[in-house]
Amino acid sequence: MINPKRLQNILEDMEECLENMEATIDALDKYDAFVHQRLLRSFRPEITGFKELLGEYISHCLKTISISVNELTYLESVQKAIALGYIDQEDYLFLAKLTKLRNRTAHGYNRPTEEELIKFFCEHRENFYNMYKVIKKTKNALEA
Repeated sequence: MINPKRLQNILEDMEECLENMEATIDALDKYDAFVHQRLLRSFRPEITGFKELLGEYISHCLKTISISVNELTYLESVQKAIALGYIDQEDYLFLAKLTKLRNRTAHGYNRPTEEELIKFFCEHRENFYNMYKVIKKTKNALEA
C-alpha cells in the first residue's frame, strides 16, 4: 500500500525545491556579480533534487504492486507509472527531457550551464508544478 506519510515527505521536499528555484530566479538581478554566481550555482542541486524526488515517488508507487524499479530504466518506470495512473500521460515528454537534463547535469557530459537549467525551468514551470499536483492528488485520494 502507498504510504501517505511518505508522499507527504516527498511533497514537502518538492515544495522546498520549487520555492528555492523561484527564489533564485527572483533574486538573480538584485545582487552583485559574486552573489549572482552563488545564486546560479544553487540552482543545479534543486533541479536534480526535484527529479530525484519524482523517482522516489514512482519507485514507491511501483513497489506497492511488486514492481522493482531496479530492473527498469527511469523512463520505463515512468511508463509503468503512467499505465497505472500514478502520472499523467501528458507529462511523459517533460519527464524524458528532465531525465536527459538531469543525466547531463549529474554525469558531467555536455553539462548544461546554470543559465540553461534556469531556462529549462522557466520553459517547463507548469510541468514542474503539475508533477507536484499529481503527487498531491495521489496522496489526497489515499486519505479520502
